[in-house]
Amino acid sequence: MATKWPEKRRLLGTKIPRLDGPEKSTGRAKYTFDINLPGMLHGAIVRCPHAHAKIKSIDTAAAEKAPGVKAVYLMPLPEKEIFHPGTPLVAVAAETEEQLHDALRLVKIDYEELPFQVKEEDVLQKDLATCSVGGPQNSRENLLPVNQPPQRGDVEKALREADAVVEANYGVPVIAHQCLEPHGLVAEWSDDDSLTVWASTQAVTGTAQQLAFMMRVPAAKVKCITHYIGGGFGSKFGPDIQGRVAAELARKAKAPV
Repeated sequence: MATKWPEKRRLLGTKIPRLDGPEKSTGRAKYTFDINLPGMLHGAIVRCPHAHAKIKSIDTAAAEKAPGVKAVYLMPLPEKEIFHPGTPLVAVAAETEEQLHDALRLVKIDYEELPFQVKEEDVLQKDLATCSVGGPQNSRENLLPVNQPPQRGDVEKALREADAVVEANYGVPVIAHQCLEPHGLVAEWSDDDSLTVWASTQAVTGTAQQLAFMMRVPAAKVKCITHYIGGGFGSKFGPDIQGRVAAELARKAKAPV
């Protein structure tokens, strides 16, 4: 067992060149956004802007006829009620980004906006039951019971006899992964119904397996390639919705997306 630092260190305290340093510093490193396949289309998603709403109708007819549009995909929703903003509803693939954005604006979605709650004190005063099924006994309650840790001693007595008592409301802000490289995926189908994806993921095997399950193809027919990843921090372990959408659009359009 070592009890002191070695006089001559082999690794610690020395300069060790990164194996990927030259590729990244010279711009030769390939990320998902750098993949540019022949005939590749651009895909994007129309998302719900409301915190709580019901979908009355979705009309994609105009978008399907728009210039450059090669595929439109409607998300399979288990119900017509939306419980958070950003819920994906419709995906479109087009030849150029400009055509894509024009087509996205042509998707007509009629919403019935419903009440929602944001602040904890509002929920404590009157729970409007605005969340999806998943509360106590699937009651749609926004307020979930908290398992209180065991208390030791006389808390009330300690507060009464304390020299000073400070009361305050404490909270923790939302922490989101901020990767320099955004989430994304390029999907391409082969003639033998095999799928190759270039994904920004920390788990190439897991991403391939999930896509195989989602797309209902044998796992041996799905290959995931990640040359480099610009950060993940635990947020890039699967294809996510954009990955499934890219694969669905690519299958419909018969072109990489």
